[in-house]
Amino acid sequence: MHKNFIAVVFSIFCFTPTMWAQSKTAALKVNEIKTSDGSHATALGLQMASVKVMVDTSLRGPANPAVKSIVNGQMAYLSLDFSTVTGSNMLEITNGTHQFWVYDDQKKEVKIGNQILKKIGGSMESSIINYTVKIPFRLKTDQKKYSIRYRWESPDKKKWIEVLSTK
Repeated sequence: MHKNFIAVVFSIFCFTPTMWAQSKTAALKVNEIKTSDGSHATALGLQMASVKVMVDTSLRGPANPAVKSIVNGQMAYLSLDFSTVTGSNMLEITNGTHQFWVYDDQKKEVKIGNQILKKIGGSMESSIINYTVKIPFRLKTDQKKYSIRYRWESPDKKKWIEVLSTK
């Protein structure tokens, strides 16, 4: 009384080039950044008003030599003051990698044993960040020219800032 019935279903899928998934995010563009001294600066995925570039010799180490400090009072620092950074947040800037390289006038890399100094601030609500980076690059008494390259990369490596300055 019961008849066995077998149903076979064939599905045919046809794809056209417009059906493939496309990214909904806008393509990231390399932006030239205006600097206070004409240094070369670019950013990918971020926008900023400007970068103030200057040499800072005012940093002093601790008065007591027994106190450990990351500030070396004998070094001159290249100060990079990034203002009104948008396209990121404070957590991403903090967790990103901050790297620097120093080259002498013969384009040979100079190894610097001191750490980079960072001060990151801004508004959590509006995602506007202001941050300052201080890079040790020479002794205060040394008056030779050095080229300093700074690079910040986001944790996912999709955004970056790069500055090249000669001081």
